[in-house]
Amino acid sequence: MGFQAYELSKTLSLHSQDVRGVCAISNELLASASRDGTYAIWKLENGSWTHSVYTNHDGFVNSIAYIPRSDGSLGYVATGGQDKTVILHDIQSDKADVYLLGHESNVCAIHGINENIIITGSWDATARVWALGQCTYTLRGHSSSVWAVLALDAETFVTGSADKTIRLWKNGKTVKTINAHNDCVRFLCRVPDGFASCGNDATIKIWTLDGKLLRELNGHSSFIYSLSYNATKDILVSSSEDRSIRVWKEDTCLQTITLPATSVWSVACTPKGNIVCGTSDGQIRIFTTDPSELGSSSERKAFQDQVANFAVASQQIGNIPKEQFRKADDLQRPGKKDGEVAMVRHNASVDAYQWSAAKNEWVKIGQVVDAVTNNRKQLYEGKEYDYVFDVDIEDGKPPLKLPVNVTDNPYLVAAEFLEKNRLPSTYTDQVVEFIRQNTQGMQFDVPTQNKSSTTSTASSKRPSLFPIAYYTFTEGNLEGMRKRLLVTYEKAAKPVTDTRFREFLSLLPKLKTLSEDETSLCIEASLLLLDSWSLEERFPVLDVLRLVALQPRDSYVPVLTDAFMQVLRTVSGQGKFESINRMLALRGLANLIPHMKDFGEYTSQITIVMNELCPNDTDKDEVKVAWATLIMNICTKYESDILEDLSIELLPKLITFLGRQRLNSETVYRTLMALGTLCIMPTVASAAVQVYDVPKCVKPVVSKFESESRMNVAFNELVSICKASQ
Repeated sequence: MGFQAYELSKTLSLHSQDVRGVCAISNELLASASRDGTYAIWKLENGSWTHSVYTNHDGFVNSIAYIPRSDGSLGYVATGGQDKTVILHDIQSDKADVYLLGHESNVCAIHGINENIIITGSWDATARVWALGQCTYTLRGHSSSVWAVLALDAETFVTGSADKTIRLWKNGKTVKTINAHNDCVRFLCRVPDGFASCGNDATIKIWTLDGKLLRELNGHSSFIYSLSYNATKDILVSSSEDRSIRVWKEDTCLQTITLPATSVWSVACTPKGNIVCGTSDGQIRIFTTDPSELGSSSERKAFQDQVANFAVASQQIGNIPKEQFRKADDLQRPGKKDGEVAMVRHNASVDAYQWSAAKNEWVKIGQVVDAVTNNRKQLYEGKEYDYVFDVDIEDGKPPLKLPVNVTDNPYLVAAEFLEKNRLPSTYTDQVVEFIRQNTQGMQFDVPTQNKSSTTSTASSKRPSLFPIAYYTFTEGNLEGMRKRLLVTYEKAAKPVTDTRFREFLSLLPKLKTLSEDETSLCIEASLLLLDSWSLEERFPVLDVLRLVALQPRDSYVPVLTDAFMQVLRTVSGQGKFESINRMLALRGLANLIPHMKDFGEYTSQITIVMNELCPNDTDKDEVKVAWATLIMNICTKYESDILEDLSIELLPKLITFLGRQRLNSETVYRTLMALGTLCIMPTVASAAVQVYDVPKCVKPVVSKFESESRMNVAFNELVSICKASQ
């Protein structure tokens, strides 16, 4: 029997931003994760899809996976997000049952065999292995974000990274490192021969379980974000930045499905072989080969029209020279392979067509636009450019603007962009490649000098890192807080009246701009709840106070300080909720530091923070990072108020802390920034060299993270400051 082409079955609309992840739990259950801060579980009942939506994360939700139970019963939807947290949502009880804490940055990858074997990957360059809610291994070795993870069994794991490598792990140790792709590795999935990987180099590679390359699949023209294998149909499905899903059988692409969206972020196969995808237009689409599940003729026609009318930038459809545009008559002849793209000029417009082998016809996939060929200039900071690109560096932050003219030297453009945004110069080649990919066909002026000389010139003009500005924790999932508080209030002690509690909840949307009376009500209610609720119940209250601390009324700074200090003095231990409470209290204090006008009044509290509340090796990383951030802000306050004696007293405590064995990269970096800020004061710098020999003490710590450009830059500048004081 020949291959039956996939067609649209259903479009599911819910999310207001990109759908970054989808997973298939069964033929009747799906789940989705979105940049709008929510995840959802979808259920097929009587031919219609219904959904339940959840707001348990604080920020974007970027990864999702289904984790079966070891006894074979319905398991968990696992989600990871910008808040550095992994949530295991119990489908049976419909509750966010387990929170996995430990990552130091966005959690971008999840895979699991059951609740005893889960692996997660993060922008913090680590993967973590979990069993029954506890971290059993932290897998360190990659030099950049871990975008892809795969569990093979309880002891064997595979990870893929933005450092272009794949690592095989056994019992927490690297057993093999593979130079796998020419760019970031974005996804891993199990296939019968072993496992498959894909990456930003637009290739899919099939490997044996011991890491030997079997074959390579080519066809996509841009980043490949996701893979899914279906055993029922024995197909591999991929999704890409080139707007397409591709269906593969061994080495052959059987079908290319083009979507009316810029990015197809995620793809998943249901057990019977339907294809589910999540895209940048916020939609979830399901494709099927079953005639009984096809969408109505009007739904399929509307989808085809959306695809045909989608505006396509010329660089999105591959490197096709404009002199090779085809005539309309050429569309009467078949294409050479599935997915082949042809551009056809119709009077003043250009349309893009794609050959569908399954349908045996050319399908219109959009109208081609090109700002340069149409002589449209773009304005940026009062100047005209041929291109102004948006570059997403970090989720949750606005994209950075990258202006380019076709007469520019791309290496100089890249160096200036990195310099302006204080990004590592090691990204130069990636920025240059981004410019070239997004301006295909343009000829740039590239001098004969080598790239390294350009980079070193840029680095030599780097602005001073020190002193640093205050770092505050500003993000908050207000709707998530409200729901947690409401649920807790229904079952826990009620130290405030129902009316007062409703008034308290009504203040959440404007926590950063409360009036004096509103601040009083909010803090009073929060303190009563803190005193009455358990550690597990009260952490949303602490999160409320953390946000109030961003813009507190002067009279409430001491009150908030005492509240956070009380939590830190009374909560000890490394349990999940103990750690959450301590982390939030430390973050709240960090937010308060800039508002402490007479800092001398808080000396006793600062002494306690340094001597009694300093994290130890067994504390969770998020507690260490929060403490280091608080110390950064204290040092910034010391420097701005020129508190030299207090600063000198702080030096040996920071050196002692850096000497601990189990410090993560972010904690070390923030502590290093704190030291550098103190040493801006000449008297402190002199003491740092002559009394404590800070450069010598810090160097072994920094050397553990020598692959990180930011660490080397900060250390070198600290050394320069210390030398200048002699």
